[in-house]
Amino acid sequence: METSSVSMTGARRLTYHIFMQGSCLATSGNSGAVTRSDKKDVQSVKNVTAALNNNAASKTTKSATQKRQPFRLPKRLKRVHPILVKFLARHKKCPFRTLLRHHCYYTQEREVLKRKKKKRLLRRVPFSVKMVYHKRSCKSGSKSNKRGARSEKKAAVKVDASVYRRAVNNYTKHDQVVRFLQCICHKVVPKELWGSPENKATFLRNLAKFVGLHRAEKFTLGQMMEGIKVSSCKWLEAAGSEGKQVSLTVSVKQQELLAQFIWWLVTKYLMIVLKSFFYITESGTHRERVFYYRKPVWQKIHQFGLNTFCCGVFKPLKTTAADRLLRKQSSLGFSLLRFIPKSSTVRPITNMRHCPPTKEPISAQKQRSVNWKLHNLFEVLKFEKERNPKSLGATLFGADDLYQTLKSFVARVRSWSERRPLYFVHVDVRHCYESILHQKLFDIMKEVLDEEEYLIRRFALLRMSQGKVYRDYLKHVSTADDCRSFPDFFRSLVVASKLEQVIAVDNVWYMSEDRDKLIDLLREHIFNNIVRIGNNYYQQERGIAQGSILSTMLCGYYYSQMEKSHLLEIPRIQTPS
Repeated sequence: METSSVSMTGARRLTYHIFMQGSCLATSGNSGAVTRSDKKDVQSVKNVTAALNNNAASKTTKSATQKRQPFRLPKRLKRVHPILVKFLARHKKCPFRTLLRHHCYYTQEREVLKRKKKKRLLRRVPFSVKMVYHKRSCKSGSKSNKRGARSEKKAAVKVDASVYRRAVNNYTKHDQVVRFLQCICHKVVPKELWGSPENKATFLRNLAKFVGLHRAEKFTLGQMMEGIKVSSCKWLEAAGSEGKQVSLTVSVKQQELLAQFIWWLVTKYLMIVLKSFFYITESGTHRERVFYYRKPVWQKIHQFGLNTFCCGVFKPLKTTAADRLLRKQSSLGFSLLRFIPKSSTVRPITNMRHCPPTKEPISAQKQRSVNWKLHNLFEVLKFEKERNPKSLGATLFGADDLYQTLKSFVARVRSWSERRPLYFVHVDVRHCYESILHQKLFDIMKEVLDEEEYLIRRFALLRMSQGKVYRDYLKHVSTADDCRSFPDFFRSLVVASKLEQVIAVDNVWYMSEDRDKLIDLLREHIFNNIVRIGNNYYQQERGIAQGSILSTMLCGYYYSQMEKSHLLEIPRIQTPS
């Protein structure tokens, strides 16, 4: 659609893009599931709109299009060409920004409208009244000049936080986004493509459900098409077959074509609009809820995050310095960083699970994500944690550990003669991950790695669940002198982990990890963590990345050492004698 002109040629190209260039039903492995990750694949609506500027632009590319190999469309798709010409023409005329300001306004736009209204009212006020008002304002302003000068620096410090708090609460509600998208469908999509008003109303209802999805929820193509009648879409019928009985094969083909159009409309058109005008993210307060922020509003939140964490946590790197660090043999690569808004600050989340794309050709080892390169170190730290759990102090990993600790605590309290009510006290360590000192953390972790060499073996577990067989690949760490055979090893694992109804498969994959290499890997991860924000590179000076597979473990060991050093005088709950 980026190069389609408002003509039959443009409609023909758009038809090929929708129905012929990769079938969504054939390529989607999750039954056409529309997820939040689809928003990463879309481009800017500015490119789409700019591509449909005028016929003059299409004439300049006419010679280039003639050189392309001609493609032949099926006869049944020729009927949709005039409708797609209407679609392209209506898209070109659609006032996207006007509709956006009308349905998805934010506070600053309201203030601008109020100022414009005030100016219009002041034009009607007599000149003498304006002069009196001006003199009064000058007198009051002269008295407060000194006071304002004194508090100017304090106000400048508070502006960022106050602007951020307003921006965080200035998100666009789901019903506003729904009305915006529905209005675009009214303006752009011709009624012939819907087939009937009922089909259109059904699609808009399903679209509203999709906009209101939570972060991890999926919305399949079948759910999006639920209630839409294929028989109402006359453009799906072949020429000369009106009013005739349709065979099962033809009916299935018509349903497939309609599914391809719905898929394209949602993922390749409406998602482009959302991606162009909104930044869609979760929140630190409401983890599963999805928030839609207008781009100008999100820019303030993003800038606040840069101002907060680039002073003491991250330091900017020049491109040459970043390239030099990334080209090192021991380099773990870089990760992408984004900010998750909270009530009073932002949380930096580093995506270390995926390898960001690069233009330069790199080796297969370099293409691995940071977490993949740290996985063996993570398994070794898990082994040390299980072997010596007291070294982590009061650190708990997950709800299971919390439940076991709370259960024993409640049992002790209930056993006392005096029954007191129980209270939960929720406290939070401010900048828990960002305040960790690198050298202190590294010194602590060197003491945790106790063995000179570790043996890592990989195996597979087959288990049955809900009538299906699932296969899990697992790693197990032991000391280097563990020379047991796989049957003996698995028997001890069954007893220790209480495994039932599983089949173990030895992958004959054994690796020896040296302590010095693990320490070098840990040093590289702690001291040379490089992130990219937009097109700029930063190096982390303090703290650890929250997207790292090691972050919870490193944080637990760091604060357990602080607990041993500074919190030993705090009395523990004991059963009275």
